[in-house]
Amino acid sequence: SIKIKLLNQPLVAPNETFDFLINSGAYEIVPKNIKSILTYLNIVFKEEQFNKSNYTLLKDKAPKELFDYLKENINDYIQNVSIELSENHSESEDSLIEILNREDLAEHLKRILFEKQNNKISNLSEVINKNDKAILLESKAVKISWHNIYDYFKTTELSSLDQTIETYLNNEDIYISLSNHKIHITDEFYDDDIKNLCDAIIYADYLHTDATIELLKSIPFEYDKLDYSKISEEKIKGMISINFIRLNSENFDSLKTVKDNLHIKLVTVNENQFITDFEEFVLDEKDVELLLRSSEFSIIGKQEIIQKIDDSIIINNPKIAELVCYLLPEDKVTPLRYEVFKAMFDNYPSVEKKIKILNVNNEKFDNNQMKGFIESFGEDYIRLFVKQNKPVFVNKPSNVTLFEHLKNRNLISSFALSSEGKDEIKVVANYQ
Repeated sequence: SIKIKLLNQPLVAPNETFDFLINSGAYEIVPKNIKSILTYLNIVFKEEQFNKSNYTLLKDKAPKELFDYLKENINDYIQNVSIELSENHSESEDSLIEILNREDLAEHLKRILFEKQNNKISNLSEVINKNDKAILLESKAVKISWHNIYDYFKTTELSSLDQTIETYLNNEDIYISLSNHKIHITDEFYDDDIKNLCDAIIYADYLHTDATIELLKSIPFEYDKLDYSKISEEKIKGMISINFIRLNSENFDSLKTVKDNLHIKLVTVNENQFITDFEEFVLDEKDVELLLRSSEFSIIGKQEIIQKIDDSIIINNPKIAELVCYLLPEDKVTPLRYEVFKAMFDNYPSVEKKIKILNVNNEKFDNNQMKGFIESFGEDYIRLFVKQNKPVFVNKPSNVTLFEHLKNRNLISSFALSSEGKDEIKVVANYQ
């Protein structure tokens, strides 16, 4: 049918021709024609509201014939009026929901309209169609809430997050906002339903690591175990850092078989608990070595672990024996067997460190054991027990203390500072 492009405002009202054009819808739907009709019908409106929230204004002010005509031709109205008006960004929430729920409105027009709207939809459940819900998420035209996330997730009827919701949740402003609120179980959202959403977040392939870790802060459940084969290494590290993964023997063993060294990361983040519950965990030699080398596990914590592990691990593994010697305190007794000290001294290169450890633990060794340790230090220390030898050593506290112990045990004859003015200690071996 023929449509009048531009309605000319009649000089006198009423005007039969103009009335006919209005009632028959024989005019194009454009802003100027709508204004002309409103003015002709003596409907008072503000220009600003017409330009900024057109549909909302017409819904309230327009006569039934006009508004029904616009709704019957919703695609023409949205394209030629709503979108065409450059300032039309402030439609009311009710108006936006009404428009979005129109099944006969083209999807591309919905997208264009919602991309330019300032007001956001508060409750996604008021939108009927899944694709229309997706438009709101993709346009970021919905208020950020777990209620809306869950509503969309439930609508998809999937066990995993689809691309729309993953893309939405990957926005930093969105996942940070959501992370500040716990997901609540309500009469509308049941325990199992929320659990399904939480599982989907944990195992989402394309959800960024930062987004995943922030969103996990909102999960109201504690997980005793997870399927780590479905989670990236970076995400697991993040989960450990926020204590989302609990320290227990099952998680320790699972992480050990799936990802390299992440079980040690779990231990270091939960150091105190690990030390307390040490007997619950099974550590092999590699675990012990990794733990003792870890820069994130405290020295004091490592010293406690050394006293808890089986002596055979230290005795039979040179690398661990060396690490243990490095970590042992130089100022207090360590309750370890002679065989453990021997393994440590056989594998640790620093003579001074070994002397300091020997000094503080000397009372637990007999004379033969003391002599054996000192002779293993090599150099002039071997000569301490060779008759009538007078070896010379650097004057330092560790040597002085050692020689005091040997003198008290009658393992040397005497020792004294050098008479030649050098900063040295001369030791006289026994004559018999």
